[in-house]
Amino acid sequence: MRKHLLLISFLLLANVSWAQRALLLGKVTKPKSDSIQIGVNPNPLSAQEAQSIGKINTEGSFSIEVPLKEASVVDFVYEDESVSLFLQPGDELEARFTGGSLMKSLKFKGKGASENNFLLAYNQKFLENEDYQVLPENITLNEKSFIEFLDFRKEDQLNFFEKHTAKNPVSDAFKNYILAEIEYSYANDRLTFNEMRTKVLGGPIKLTENYYGFFKDVKLDNAAGVKSHSYLSYLKNYIRFQATAANHRPADLDYYEAIYNLAKAKLAGEPRNLVLANVLHESIRYGFIQYTSRMFDDFEKLNTNKDLNEFIASSYNTGKAFALGSPAPDFKLKSSTGQEMTMRDFKGKLVYLNFWNSKCGLCQLDVPYAMELEKELANENVVFVNIGMDENEGYWRDAIARRKLKGVQLFGGNQEAITKAYKVEDMPSYFLIDTDGTFISTKAKRPSNAGAKEQIMHAMEK
Repeated sequence: MRKHLLLISFLLLANVSWAQRALLLGKVTKPKSDSIQIGVNPNPLSAQEAQSIGKINTEGSFSIEVPLKEASVVDFVYEDESVSLFLQPGDELEARFTGGSLMKSLKFKGKGASENNFLLAYNQKFLENEDYQVLPENITLNEKSFIEFLDFRKEDQLNFFEKHTAKNPVSDAFKNYILAEIEYSYANDRLTFNEMRTKVLGGPIKLTENYYGFFKDVKLDNAAGVKSHSYLSYLKNYIRFQATAANHRPADLDYYEAIYNLAKAKLAGEPRNLVLANVLHESIRYGFIQYTSRMFDDFEKLNTNKDLNEFIASSYNTGKAFALGSPAPDFKLKSSTGQEMTMRDFKGKLVYLNFWNSKCGLCQLDVPYAMELEKELANENVVFVNIGMDENEGYWRDAIARRKLKGVQLFGGNQEAITKAYKVEDMPSYFLIDTDGTFISTKAKRPSNAGAKEQIMHAMEK
């Protein structure tokens, strides 16, 4: 009896283990490469994928085990081609295709085939065909014609799905995913129509009074649809739309806290977890530290997704030292006049800080604009601090003399410590630092940008 119980326990454990993975196997005719890659993104806030790689043998056969906690949309990559798959724990999917022609020749059999044959055909019909896309042509339509386009596309997508599933049933998880993609791609494209049209054509159009009346028909809380990229995009854009309607602007110090509180009030469950995490993640990167800290404390208490908590905690602990409102790293550098200067020497003034290099083409293009900007703000409480990152001090001094550069000129040389402290990856890099030595912007506008003066003046008014 004990042996039987042990055998049953072993089989149950084996089934649990199997349920946490999907198996993808198959054959490539005329292979052009020796491996296939499956990319799983376990975190919608990060672009980092977990990779599973399968080797293709001399006969063209391959087999890949893909670890999965739950149903997921994954990337199937062969050479320079990629297609989306919908994999579920326990799937045993067989794929066959011809090397050099993945999209056109790919076919599936086995458990998961119905879902993925449909997804492949759906993406080819609706995503690869510009007639069904907002850009580049349909965005130019007037309001009435644009809504007619969206209505037609949605109806065609639903008919396409119903026709397929009538003969080839799919899982509930896949059905929820596709229906969410259809519903929320419609809603998101309609929501962002005026903004997108303004970017493309250079000016907004006056929408009819009831244009946004479709909001009442769109379900905000749809836990079954969280695998849908379109659903999460719609939620994020909807919350920002509501924040704008309430007169909150991205330049406001409390902007991210405002949209966080809106999302907290309007959403529930896992959709709320994901949207709040997204807002907090953006605030860690672009928001002000005092508001970010408040949101972080609240999120830790409110969120029910452990993986999100760990990701946000790691992001917060890494980013808080460089967050807006945090102290700008100090330095001690020699000026062009031979004086040693530190960041503390500029306390009490707004600092427009620039990292540059005499060999950098964009840096040189910015010079006349920077000189004009400094001239226009000569009577304001702002100092222009420029840190030259040339390895050769002679080149740096020659550039200052040749271009008759103004402002405070400091020599950073090739000091890795200062570029690492300010996370300088490209040059030129501009920062705005407040009178108390804290960051106002870690991505300040370049002087060649028409909005640079306005950004500096706005900072002095705070």
